[in-house]
Amino acid sequence: MVGDAAHPVGVGHGASMCIEDALELAVALSSAPTVPAALKAYDETRRPRIDKLLKHGHNARESKRPGAVKRQINAANMRVLLPFFERAQGYLYDYEPPSLPAVGASPSATSRLS
Repeated sequence: MVGDAAHPVGVGHGASMCIEDALELAVALSSAPTVPAALKAYDETRRPRIDKLLKHGHNARESKRPGAVKRQINAANMRVLLPFFERAQGYLYDYEPPSLPAVGASPSATSRLS
């Protein structure tokens, strides 16, 4: 596993971490005598950077976590503002898919275009 599948850092680095992992893994596989040795070398090479990014992601999430007062204010704001958002942006969620014809039925029987 590489990228977010192996270490979801959560700071917008999923694709770049995947590329870095693939390059480091290719180097490890091409220079180690066995696959287990290559995987060990890969882990030893990547671990410091991964740990640093995991810590950064954790700190970024924690710094955005609201305190008790802010959570109460946010809840009050949502009760007041949510109905306006629903009216203004409801079109984002109001898609109704077309009906499919029953097995063996004529395709034009349920077509929205006819």
